[in-house]
Amino acid sequence: MKRNWVENFPSKNPYRCLPLNTANRFGWDFLLPCNIEIEWNGGAAKEDIHIKVEDLGYILVDSNFHKGIVTFNIGYVIRTPPNWQLLVTGTPNTIYDNFYPLTGIVETDWFSYAFTMNWQILKTGKVSLKKNDPICRVIPIQINSVLELNPVIQSIKNDELISKQVSAYSDNRKKQISEDKDANELMYFKGKCPMQEATKEQHFPKLELKKPIKL
Repeated sequence: MKRNWVENFPSKNPYRCLPLNTANRFGWDFLLPCNIEIEWNGGAAKEDIHIKVEDLGYILVDSNFHKGIVTFNIGYVIRTPPNWQLLVTGTPNTIYDNFYPLTGIVETDWFSYAFTMNWQILKTGKVSLKKNDPICRVIPIQINSVLELNPVIQSIKNDELISKQVSAYSDNRKKQISEDKDANELMYFKGKCPMQEATKEQHFPKLELKKPIKL
């Protein structure tokens, strides 16, 4: 999916950033079925938000929390396998003027209800969204796996190999950038690091998720 701010960027260089592109493709989006216009006068009441919409179909939009927060009910009940949850957020690297996504984690391995996606209007004024604009990204996660991790902070000098790799990688990257070479030639894009090469299970130069099956 294209990003408007990248389209206006000289040479569209951000598209050549693999971490950015991986995040862009990681998860599934819900798109608006029509244009929508929202206006907030800065008040705390529900009546202070005015929503003008054509036909949202299965998606419902309201202001459940008031104070400039707009709530979209995506209209789907999503069930994940045991011990899998959903990170519900805005689409990565997609920027809307005066509209900020609020992120949540839903325990979809047991919760049987259509959850919502909330957005905060940052200041008084109007927000205009177009048909097919993404309003929600869902990303499967495993909370238990994260809870098992134990972060450790130490000096890079404690690992001689990593220290050498970081130094060599930094020198190589500076050289290629100074020579204005294509991002495909950068080591990270190729899944390579000094004295090490990523396996197919570790490196994803082009992420392609499965499309939803409609039964």
